[in-house]
Amino acid sequence: SQEDFYTQLLRAFAYDESVGPWWGSDTSIGQGCALSQIYINIVGSLWAFYTEKEAQKEVDAAQEEMGQEVQLLPLRTGLFIDDRSMRHELYRVVQAALRATGKYDKLTGKRSNAAKTNGWSTDVLTGGQEEVKDFELNGRRIGHKRKDKLLGVEHAFTGITSRDVQGERADATCAAAMALAAIPRDPVVKEKLAGASAIPRLTFG
Repeated sequence: SQEDFYTQLLRAFAYDESVGPWWGSDTSIGQGCALSQIYINIVGSLWAFYTEKEAQKEVDAAQEEMGQEVQLLPLRTGLFIDDRSMRHELYRVVQAALRATGKYDKLTGKRSNAAKTNGWSTDVLTGGQEEVKDFELNGRRIGHKRKDKLLGVEHAFTGITSRDVQGERADATCAAAMALAAIPRDPVVKEKLAGASAIPRLTFG
């Protein structure tokens, strides 16, 4: 079965002639295997369908409270490989989507990493940034970001939002380069490491 395939599959990191310890998968999706792209799209699409359906209940409840003068949009979900995003104008709808995500994890045997999940709000004037700090996933409060940065691209919808992503990329690149400088290896190896770890930070963050 597919579950057995992932349970029994072992992998290791290799660089030149060095090979690290072998390790197995737990609840993650094995990147690089033949089933990865199919599997991640199936899991992601089902999550989006389930989460949007559950969040719509909260949208409908809020719509009834506000009346027809305000037309609320449905929850918007996004997928990029194993990264997921959710957007809505009401915090209660996003929190409902986070609860649905927790339920989906339990139903499918997956595990969302709350430590790598962050909330973000464009509402910088009327307290929206503070409300985002109350978001929870699987009973754990998630992180809070003052701007939305995805794959090195910064999304800003107000003139107040900081736009310093280029500076952050440059700082991260310099920090990685300085760390490589301390490695007692020959210049050829350092050049390869810089191309694999330092330079991409300048492009993708």
